[in-house]
Amino acid sequence: MPILVPQALVDPGDVARAIVENANKTEKTVLACMVGEKSLDEARKVLHKNNVPMTIFPEVLGQVLGAMAKYKSWKDKVISEAFSFSDINRSDVAIALSRINKAVFGESDTRPILDAYGMALVPGGFAEDFAQAAGIAADIGYPVALKVVSEQILHKSDMGGIKLNIISDNGLKNAIEVMKEKIAAAAKDAAIDGYLVEKMAPEGLEVIVGMRRDPTFGPLMMFGLGGVYVELFKDVGFGVAPFSPDQAKEMIFSTKAGRLLQGFRGGPVYDLDAVVEVIGRLSQLSMDFPQVSEIEINPLLVLPEGQGAMVLDARMILTEN
Repeated sequence: MPILVPQALVDPGDVARAIVENANKTEKTVLACMVGEKSLDEARKVLHKNNVPMTIFPEVLGQVLGAMAKYKSWKDKVISEAFSFSDINRSDVAIALSRINKAVFGESDTRPILDAYGMALVPGGFAEDFAQAAGIAADIGYPVALKVVSEQILHKSDMGGIKLNIISDNGLKNAIEVMKEKIAAAAKDAAIDGYLVEKMAPEGLEVIVGMRRDPTFGPLMMFGLGGVYVELFKDVGFGVAPFSPDQAKEMIFSTKAGRLLQGFRGGPVYDLDAVVEVIGRLSQLSMDFPQVSEIEINPLLVLPEGQGAMVLDARMILTEN
């Protein structure tokens, strides 16, 4: 890593040619730094023409060398086999995707797809009105959560579209009426298709698991701290599907959420294996159905060690074609 601070008696072009001459004699990586902007045009052209990267800040070269070392370490790893689950129902998903003529799937449409791929869902169902909602609540038992279903509402909590800890039929009926009023005021053009009535979930750690299909890399898997804090803390790790268990764990441990899962400073230890499995099943779903351009589980509620994880909310986007 030759570094030059140009001086009046030194020709940067000559230095660049000397660097190139020596770089051609070695198999080692050569990165050059010439500090400053003026009088460096010739040197930059000489170095770049001969495939020697040059920067004007030495700390940039340190970052590049660090990234190269990390990449070499990754290449040298023995990668375990990718996830492969046999307890999935691919045909049900294919039918569901072909029947729904829209690009954006809310939670109501996404739940059956995740269920077909073996992911645990919080108990609940879709209701068109109070009578159906009360029937679902009777089946799963109070307390319940109520969520609006509307193609025009993506972030339900911002629009007053979520009500938690409903403990009776009267509370459920009142929650529906209040929700209608709030949505009418916050999103006048939003049409309410119905409601999801779901069992209130136990305590756990909320994380986000998702996939976004990149035109260059393909399915990019992601993991991080979930719930309402995902946009605030931006604590997210990424990886390219298809995934192996080792890759899933590496992505998880690259985040602060991964430290929380393991019991940070005497805190509870959560079911890491369940999170790894959800990532694997989502990875397989993304490989099986390339028309899925984006899918997000937020939050995935992770329960204490050995108790699993369950999907509390999800959405999906298909490619336009």
